[in-house]
Amino acid sequence: MMIYILSNIRFLLGRVLLILLLGLIIFLTYFFYVPSVTIGDYLLVNPLYHYFELLDWWIHILVYISIWSFVTAMVFVIASAYFIYIKEKQQQREKEYEKDFTTKMIEFLYSDYFDEENNYKDIYKYFRKNVKGRIAIEVFFRVIVQTQNLISEDFRYKFTQLMEDAKITKRLKYFLYSHDISKKIIGFKIASYLGINGYERHISKYITSKNYALRYESIVAYVRLSETNNLDFLLTQKYHLSKLTINTIYNAIDRSLKVNNTNYQEMIKSPSSRVSVTGSMLVTGSEKRDQRELVKSALEDNDELLREVAWELYTRNEQSAVDIEFLLSKYENESQENKMHIMKALTKVGLSERIMEFLDTVIKNDSILLKVYALRMLFEHNVTQFFKYQEMDDERIALACREVADFNII
Repeated sequence: MMIYILSNIRFLLGRVLLILLLGLIIFLTYFFYVPSVTIGDYLLVNPLYHYFELLDWWIHILVYISIWSFVTAMVFVIASAYFIYIKEKQQQREKEYEKDFTTKMIEFLYSDYFDEENNYKDIYKYFRKNVKGRIAIEVFFRVIVQTQNLISEDFRYKFTQLMEDAKITKRLKYFLYSHDISKKIIGFKIASYLGINGYERHISKYITSKNYALRYESIVAYVRLSETNNLDFLLTQKYHLSKLTINTIYNAIDRSLKVNNTNYQEMIKSPSSRVSVTGSMLVTGSEKRDQRELVKSALEDNDELLREVAWELYTRNEQSAVDIEFLLSKYENESQENKMHIMKALTKVGLSERIMEFLDTVIKNDSILLKVYALRMLFEHNVTQFFKYQEMDDERIALACREVADFNII
C-alpha cells in the first residue's frame, strides 16, 4: 500500500512541477518586458530592461527569443547528459538484477535442493532481501513473465508461493495502479498468470482503452481471472479485435474448466465482425451443433477471417440433402480455403450423381490441391472412375492422379 501511495505522490509531484515550470515561463516572459515587478513587500528589478527599452518592438522580441533559445539549449544539453548517465546506470542495474534473479529462479524451479523446507527458506530470504526498490521489483516481475513464456511447465503455484513467502505479492498493486503503461501491463500479466484475484474490476476499466497493448492485456487478464467464462463485455467493444486477441481469448476459454455463461448468439450477430469471429471460433471449438445456423449468415460476410471461421463451423457436422445442395451452390465463389472446407464436408456423404458431376467439374477446372482432394474421394469410393481420369491426356489431372496414387501406396 505504501508503494502505491508513493507512486501516486510521485505522479502528483511531477504534475505540480510541470505546472510550476509553465508558470515560471509565463512570469519570466512578462518580467522581461517590464522594468520591475512587486511581489508582496519585495521589488524585483529587471536588470536587462534598460538595455532594450529603446529598441524597436520586433528587436525586443527577437532578443527575448534568442535568450530563451540559448537557455533552453543549455538546459537541454545538461538534462540530456544527466538522463543518459542515469539511464545507463539504471540499465546496468537492471542487467545485473535480471542475470541474478533469472539464475536464482531457474535454480528454484528445477533444483531438488529447494524442495527441502530449510533450503527453501534460503531462496525466499534471498528474494525478500534483494527485491527492494522500484527497479528490482520491476525486474523480478519481468523475470517471472519471461520465464513462464519460455517454459511449458506450469509453475504458477511455485511463483505464487515464492512471492507470498518473500512478501512481494503486496507490491503488485504498485504496478496495477501505476500511471506508467508498461508497468501496468506487467501488473496485468502477473495477476493473470498467477491467478491473483481481487483486481478484476480495476483491470476491466482498460478493456476499452485507446492503447492497443493495454487493451489487449486487460482483455486477456480479465478473461483469465473471471470466475466464469463470460465474454459479454465484448458486445460493447468499439475497437477492432486483432487476430492475436481473438486467438488468445479462444485459447484461454478452450483450456478453461470454468462455467460458460457467454451469450454466443449475441456475439455471432454482433455488428463487429471480429466479435463474431470470436464467438464463431468458440462455438466451433465446443462443437455446439444447435448453434450451427447462427453462423450461416456469416458465410458471405465481407470479413475474410469471419467467413473462413463460419465455413469451418458450418461444414463440420453432418449434412442433410438441403445442406449439400447449399454447399455445392456456394462453392464456385469461395476462396480455396473455404472450398477445402466444403470438400471435407462432402467426404461425409455418399457419392451421388449430383456430387459426381460436381467432382468432375473440380477435377477439370480447379487448382491442383482441389483436384487431388476430389480424386482422393473417388479413389476411396469409386476407384473405377478414378482410373478413367488417370487415362486422360491433361497433364495437371495426371499429376494430381499420381499424387493420390503415391499417397495411397505409401
